[in-house]
Amino acid sequence: MSTENKNNSSDTFHGRLRMIFNGKVPEWAKKLEMSETNIRTNYLKGGSYPGADKLIKLAEHGVSIDWLISGEGAFTNDEKDMLHAFRELDPLDRRGAYLLIMDKFNEALKDKSIKKNERKSEILDDAIRALNRMVGEI
Repeated sequence: MSTENKNNSSDTFHGRLRMIFNGKVPEWAKKLEMSETNIRTNYLKGGSYPGADKLIKLAEHGVSIDWLISGEGAFTNDEKDMLHAFRELDPLDRRGAYLLIMDKFNEALKDKSIKKNERKSEILDDAIRALNRMVGEI
């Protein structure tokens, strides 16, 4: 098992970093303007913590710094927006939105032809758009 997939628990700061970087170290290395080796050696193995400049870059790329530091709340800023919109719905619309999202995730799990993470992202984007439409209709 690779270091990136090992201990992806959200119980610790470094576990949450591993969740973010999981399978995407080359992409994140470019976004954070650092080497892949540095990410793997320092962050994925728990050797050090990102400085403020790297935390800012993570936030600029959609990572919720509140979640990264505390483990509480939404994983990404998109999730924060979706949760906020979801909470504004009345209970019946909330149930409908929940069922829609679960249907989309079940569809993603059945679809073997597209890479898992790419498909989850597409499905989540579809669900967010549908939820935003529902909120807009209220």
